[in-house]
Amino acid sequence: MGYARVSTQEQHLDLQKAALTRYGVDRTFEEKVSAVSSKRFQLELILKELVPGDEVVVWRLDRLARNLEDLIGKIKQIEDAGATLVSLTERIDMKTASGRLLVHIFGAVAEFERAIIRERTTAGLKVLKDRGVKLGAEKKLSPQQIDRARAMLMRTGKRSKSVMQVAKEMGVSHTTLYDLGLSKRKLFAPQHVRK
Repeated sequence: MGYARVSTQEQHLDLQKAALTRYGVDRTFEEKVSAVSSKRFQLELILKELVPGDEVVVWRLDRLARNLEDLIGKIKQIEDAGATLVSLTERIDMKTASGRLLVHIFGAVAEFERAIIRERTTAGLKVLKDRGVKLGAEKKLSPQQIDRARAMLMRTGKRSKSVMQVAKEMGVSHTTLYDLGLSKRKLFAPQHVRK
């Protein structure tokens, strides 16, 4: 089964289709969708239809996936179905030992890339922390303000206020109070039920 994709409606599939036909593809699934799009209905259809012994043939690997991690995932789906992948431009054929080796190298490179990103992020956060930079979302209410909001919500009778009213008075959104667990339902719940 062949898969041909271009990114825009203005681009043509002719070059890819000709290469797939020369290779001997029985059926070609065509798609005009951006490389960054996660919705590739024709590709998903191929992956669902695969049976052991099938070949998925692409003109180039970048037709198949958005990035290296996505490529590894697609290759795994193909392998799990008992099928193989052939990329004509890169001359990768997973039926061969060298083709399988290249796929494993791609997987190792993708894992290495993820590890490097994690290390850089951790090192960057440590530098900021060492400089005294406070990380995370800024607290919108101090502990004293939270106690005051709780007390306002606990009032009953004529002095009772809604979450919306208390939020407006405190200068925050009502979702901020809900995120802090400050709602009439939670505040007036029996102690053994309250979380």
